[in-house]
Amino acid sequence: MTDLSTSTETSFDPAEEIAKVTVWSKPGCVQCNATKQDLDRKGIRFEEESLVENPDQLALFVAAGHKSAPIVVFQDMVWTGFRPDMHAQVQSRLHH
Repeated sequence: MTDLSTSTETSFDPAEEIAKVTVWSKPGCVQCNATKQDLDRKGIRFEEESLVENPDQLALFVAAGHKSAPIVVFQDMVWTGFRPDMHAQVQSRLHH
């Protein structure tokens, strides 16, 4: 039996999951880099995932009409490309 009191794993935080921003990117993508820099500048934490290393996820995005990188996912919002206006919306939602 595992003693949970000594576990080093972090606990699940629903608030952090709700506030999760995922940037799906590919190598050498100028708009991907600009997106990550802008999110950093705005103090928005994000997780980066590779479209190249996740072909099944890429296929789902393409089927949904998202055909350029980066693809950014936050709550009910999904957009492609460098979109500072959308980053501002994320920032607004996170700070309310």
